[in-house]
Amino acid sequence: MNNSLPPGPPELEESIDMLGLFLTLAENIRLLVVGPLLMGAVVYGLTYLLPQSFESSAVLLGDANTSAFITTAPVLEVSLKNLGYLKNASEQQAEEARADLEGNVKVRTARDSKLITLTVARSSPEAAQKMANEILNQTFAASKPKGAEQKRLESERAFLERQARELDTISKATQTRLQEATVAENLGNLAESLASISNASVKIHLDILALEKRILGVTAEDLLQTPTLPLKSVSPKRGLTALLASASAGLLLLIFVFLKQAFQNSIASEHHRERLEALKRRYSLGR
Repeated sequence: MNNSLPPGPPELEESIDMLGLFLTLAENIRLLVVGPLLMGAVVYGLTYLLPQSFESSAVLLGDANTSAFITTAPVLEVSLKNLGYLKNASEQQAEEARADLEGNVKVRTARDSKLITLTVARSSPEAAQKMANEILNQTFAASKPKGAEQKRLESERAFLERQARELDTISKATQTRLQEATVAENLGNLAESLASISNASVKIHLDILALEKRILGVTAEDLLQTPTLPLKSVSPKRGLTALLASASAGLLLLIFVFLKQAFQNSIASEHHRERLEALKRRYSLGR
C-alpha cells in the first residue's frame, strides 16, 4: 500500500524556489548592501598607505637596436649607480634594484614609424624624470659603436669621402668642358655624363651621412620629447581598487548567504524526512 502524495506540478515547485530565493535576498539585504560598501570604503582608505608611482615619458627616433639598448643590464645598472641607488649596496641588493627598475621601464615602438616611447615609473615625479634622463644618456653612450666596429665605419667613411672628392673633381672638369665645347662636339653625351656623375655624388653623400649617423649613434638630437615631470600618480588606482573590493565582497557575501540558506534548508528537509519516516513506521504505510 502506497499512500504517498504525488509531486506537485513543476511550475509550482519553480515558483516556490524563486519565492524562496527572493525571500533569502530580502532577509539579508542589509548585509548584502552595507557589507560591500563598508569593504570598499576600508580598501579606499588603505590605498593611501600604499606607495605611489609616477611615470615620466620621453619620445625619440630610433630603431629596434635603440629599443634593445634601453633595457639592457649595463644601461640600467649604470643609471642606478650614477643616481646613487647602488651606494653601499651588496651584489644581491644591486641585482634586486636592477630587476625592480627593469620592471618599471616600458619601451614601446610604433609599427609604422621609428618613434620610440620610453616610460619610467618611480616613487616621486622628480625621481621618475631623473631616471628617464639618465637612462637616455646611458642609451646614447651605449648606442655608439666601439672598437673594431668604430674603426670599420670610419674606414668606410674615409673611402666614401675620397670617392666624393674624385667625383667632384670629375664633375668640375666635365662642367668646364661642357662650357667650352663647340657646336660640333657631342653635347648630349657630355650632359648625360655630368648627370650620371651628379647622381653618383648625391648617393655617396647620402651614404656618408648614414655612416656618420651610425658612428654618432643615438643622440639628444633624436629626442622629440624630453622626459616629462608627472603631476599625478598612476598607481594605486584608488577608485578602481575600491570598486573591485566592493564587488568581490558582494559576491562572497552573496555566496555565503545562499550556502547558509541551503544548509538550513537541508537540515529542515532532513528533519521533515525523519518525521515522515516515523509516521510511515507508526501506521505501517508504504509497505
